[in-house]
Amino acid sequence: RRGRSDATPIGTTARRRGRSDATPIGTTGVAAAATRHESQASTPTPGDVLRDTRRFTRSDLAAFSKLTGDANAIHAEATPPFDAPIVHGLLLASLFPAIFARAWPGAVYRSQNLKFRRAVPADALVEAAIRVEGVRATPRGALVACATSLTLAEDGDVCVDGPAAVWLPDGVR
Repeated sequence: RRGRSDATPIGTTARRRGRSDATPIGTTGVAAAATRHESQASTPTPGDVLRDTRRFTRSDLAAFSKLTGDANAIHAEATPPFDAPIVHGLLLASLFPAIFARAWPGAVYRSQNLKFRRAVPADALVEAAIRVEGVRATPRGALVACATSLTLAEDGDVCVDGPAAVWLPDGVR
């Protein structure tokens, strides 16, 4: 079971190996706007799920490499043991704060712990999801605890996952 999370991934049932029960968004390969769970009001509540799909092209990888200075050959060409260039892990992880910011503009991503479980080849369609685990009021807003998961759309394998915390300053909710 290499490459899979020990826990059942967001939006899954045990029989579906990490696949979302919802219809994927943005299957054209263009980043789509995050969707909010129907029960979600202006403030996130535990159980709310936001998701997005994206396809990172070789051009995206080249631009990210240039911006960050990460010139590792695995991101530019097929390099054993990989059959194709692989997407930078932090480029994949950048989907998580982007989803939250689209749903709640002004949200501040405070922390993220990540496990990189499987390499993602360039041009593969991935689905990123955030599940709200808890919301705690603070003197100047709310702190939201989340579970994050990124899966390959073709087989549902978990590629990246881990907990995150997002701060919603007063006025954002």
